[in-house]
Amino acid sequence: MIDKIVFFNKEIKIDKTKFKDYELTTNNQYNMLHDNCICGHFLNQDKVCGNRYSIRNDYFNLIVKPKHIFLQPHLHTLLYQEHNLFTLSKNNFVEALERLGHMLDSHGIYFDIYKSPLSTIEIRKNIYLDYSYEEYEPLLKALYAKKMDKFKHLNSYYFDNSLRQIIIYDKTLQLAQERYNFPSANIMRIEYRMKKKQKVMNDLKYDSVQSLINNWDKLETIYLEKTGDLLFANKNLLWILIKDHRRINLNGS
Repeated sequence: MIDKIVFFNKEIKIDKTKFKDYELTTNNQYNMLHDNCICGHFLNQDKVCGNRYSIRNDYFNLIVKPKHIFLQPHLHTLLYQEHNLFTLSKNNFVEALERLGHMLDSHGIYFDIYKSPLSTIEIRKNIYLDYSYEEYEPLLKALYAKKMDKFKHLNSYYFDNSLRQIIIYDKTLQLAQERYNFPSANIMRIEYRMKKKQKVMNDLKYDSVQSLINNWDKLETIYLEKTGDLLFANKNLLWILIKDHRRINLNGS
C-alpha cells in the first residue's frame, strides 16, 4: 500500500570521492557558522561547504542539510517495475530498501535507513470499477472531507490541509497518458498522504522505518479508517449515490 515515503535522519557520512558520476548541486554560503554548514557530513578532506547538498537519480532523492537529511526512495524503480500500479507487499518493500542500502553503501553514502524516522508517507488503494471513471463523477463531486479544502484539477479531486491530503484520480488514464503497458481495467486510485512527521506519528502511532515494517499488516486498516472518517462521514449520501448510479467494486487491491 505504500506509494511514496520520505524518511530523515540527523546523521549521515558521505565519501564524495565514490560517486563522481552523480549529478550534485550545492548551495554555497560563505562565512557561515560551522553548525549551519553541511561540511560535517563528509568523511574525507574533499569537504563541501554550504547549506544544502542534493543527489537525484532514478532510484532515490537525497537532500543533505546541516541538521537534517531527507531520503526518498523510488520504490518501484528499485524493484525494476515500469510503473507504480501494483501494490507492494512487505517483502517487496524490504527488498527495495535492501537494494537502496547496497546502492548507497557502494557509493560511499552511509545512512541508517531502518532507524530513521518517517517524514512523509503516502498509502493508497486501487479500486477496480465496473464502468469508466467518468461514470462516477456525480459521486466524486458530492464527496467532501472534514476540515479539508476540496478542489479539482483536470480529472483529479484533491482534499487538502496542512497535515494531510487525499487524492482521487483516474489511474487508467494516467497510465495511458504515460504510455505504459498495463492490464485493461477501469481503475480509480485513492491516495492518503501524511505530510508531516507529527501527522505520521498521530496516525500510525509509530515513526520509524523499522516500526513501519513491523506493523505492515495494519496499514490497510489505518487507510480505511482515515479515508472513511474523512470522506465518508456522509455515508447515507454515499450509499444512495452508489445504489442509484453505479456499483463500485470495493474489493480492488
